[in-house]
Amino acid sequence: PNDQFFPNQWHLKNTQFPEEDVNIEYAWDELDENNLPIRGTGINIAIVDDGVYYNHGDLNSNYNHNLSLNLNSEEFSTNAEPLGQYFASHGTSCAGVAGGMADNGKGIVGAAPNCNIIGIKLLESSVDDSQEAQALTHYKDQIHIYNNSWGPSDSGTIFSGPGPLTINSLEEGTSLGRQGKGNIYVWAGGNGRNNNDNSNRDGYCNSIYTIAVSAVNNEGKQSYYSEKGSNILIASPSSSPGITTSTIPNWSYQNGWDTTNLYPVKFNFGGTSSAAPLVSGIIALMLQANEKLTWRDVMYILIQSSRQNDSNDPGWSYNNSQDSHYLSINNTYQYNSHSGYHINDKYGFGVIDALCAVKLSKKWENDGLYVDNYLSIHAGDSNNPDFWKYINLDIPDNNENGISDTLIVSNSVKVEQIEIWLDISHTYRGDLKITLTSPSGTESVLLDVNNYDFNNNINEWKFMTVRCWGEISEGAWTINISDNNVYYTGTFIKWKMFIHGTNIIQPYNLAANQWHIISLPSNLPELINKINYTISNFTSDYIPNYKNNSCHEFKYDSENGYIWHLLNDNDIIEDGKAYWIETLS
Repeated sequence: PNDQFFPNQWHLKNTQFPEEDVNIEYAWDELDENNLPIRGTGINIAIVDDGVYYNHGDLNSNYNHNLSLNLNSEEFSTNAEPLGQYFASHGTSCAGVAGGMADNGKGIVGAAPNCNIIGIKLLESSVDDSQEAQALTHYKDQIHIYNNSWGPSDSGTIFSGPGPLTINSLEEGTSLGRQGKGNIYVWAGGNGRNNNDNSNRDGYCNSIYTIAVSAVNNEGKQSYYSEKGSNILIASPSSSPGITTSTIPNWSYQNGWDTTNLYPVKFNFGGTSSAAPLVSGIIALMLQANEKLTWRDVMYILIQSSRQNDSNDPGWSYNNSQDSHYLSINNTYQYNSHSGYHINDKYGFGVIDALCAVKLSKKWENDGLYVDNYLSIHAGDSNNPDFWKYINLDIPDNNENGISDTLIVSNSVKVEQIEIWLDISHTYRGDLKITLTSPSGTESVLLDVNNYDFNNNINEWKFMTVRCWGEISEGAWTINISDNNVYYTGTFIKWKMFIHGTNIIQPYNLAANQWHIISLPSNLPELINKINYTISNFTSDYIPNYKNNSCHEFKYDSENGYIWHLLNDNDIIEDGKAYWIETLS
């Protein structure tokens, strides 16, 4: 882009640390099905904030007045311009990061320079649950993405989240918005690292319907303010150093806005407030590449296309998903051979990669990778209508081993998000560390010790984790609660879980030319006990999605009842109660 301050926008093109930007320039060169460059064309991003200065030269052509809304005025008008006397520039800066225009020779450029920007003015004054709810479903069939760079205090001493109306709006938007494909809700993960705050204390960020975004600096490491949490889905570049984006012009009581400055620029925007709209803009590119994507498809693609940053950080581990990451390997984008997702509480599944996400969005359509129906499992005491399992045991004081309890899940789904509801009585809750362990052994630290939080009790709070994404739900889930300081004590009262996911019969892309295990139905003919048996001997009775008769190598393990299959290029194994082979033409 020829925009004046594009060289300052290191989050888009990092010349000092070239691997540590969002890899967006080549994404802009990709073409959609109409042979238009991928710039966010036709995608509507709502900036839910303190208003948008829509006369800014980098925003005015992309701004949609008709869909905008001012919830801070009595008449709820469409004028979402900020009030100059409040110096309310936050929403305007978010809008520039997401969708500032490109190639006008001035100002800045956004991640989706051809998207449409909608202002939803919410934060200029105090608001209630009904206003938040209205903001998040406003024109839900026209608006694709709602960017939210706001949330509760980052003091590290509170648990706070949306009210019941807003919770219902998030569910309504994801189930009904965009003609049933679901609205995309992007949320800033929080700036309370210096207060030992955790994003799981934020009920907006730990909603199963939102994408919680953390921040990395220009070296790809955790920004000094960015909160960690088992609910963080993705990381995105933000200060430090500061992000260059749009802002409001000067304002005076005598003259109002200074309209002589058409392209006012801010050089020190930052926080997860800037990380979130960068993700929103890249999602707009994904939706232009494939507007059929549902809100859950978007999450899968972000996870699978994310880049592992800060690789020496000890917080990285792999979960036990059968899925893999989609990466650039030898200059070709493909699924890697390592099953399982890399995950880190600081970064979620990694830093967002625009080009990879756009390419995978196209592949989603070409290979029919759309996710199946959304399923939920309740785990707790089924004898109670609300599923609470009562424990009522003292938590050992100053004992890192703590107290544990287990819930047995008999149903099998492919896990996406897990909600863990906990009720704990404690006289100094900052002493507590809470960890969930999945049947596959993946640990999620839901809350860590925070000496700043001297408050009492955790009252029926919902924690959330994405760390088990892609694992199987069946088995024993164990919660551990430990008190890590002396003197103050408490009681583990009750808990329950809601596991959200999808049917296990999902496509798993595995590496070609490697041996993989396939368990076929028990009534498979005994003829199978041959080496190098060809697929042409099978019938569609045993391979429901069989498409052609190309030859594949097999090995039969009679002792364990397994068939080993040598995958050829473009094969997909579908994982279900029984396994079968699908050969794609």
